Amino acid sequence: MDTTPSNKVPPDDWIARCIQQIRLIEPDLSEQEAKDVARQLLRFERTGAMLPEDAVEFVVSELAGPAPRFERRSHSRSGTTVRR
Repeated sequence: MDTTPSNKVPPDDWIARCIQQIRLIEPDLSEQEAKDVARQLLRFERTGAMLPEDAVEFVVSELAGPAPRFERRSHSRSGTTVRR
């Protein structure tokens, strides 16, 4: 999976490409629903750093597993305390 930063793809293009991938996988989603999902994927730190096609592939693969996990890529979380 390519993790080239999405900032090399303009946001409007990223969303359009993501919508295209989402609708291939889930053709029953409306254009607006697919657009909403694409925007969420772009805003999410981990998927937003990927190319749109890779972001959709990542989410599909995570949802197919027994326990989907969507977590931040970095350890820095403002206001979060790690408990032991």
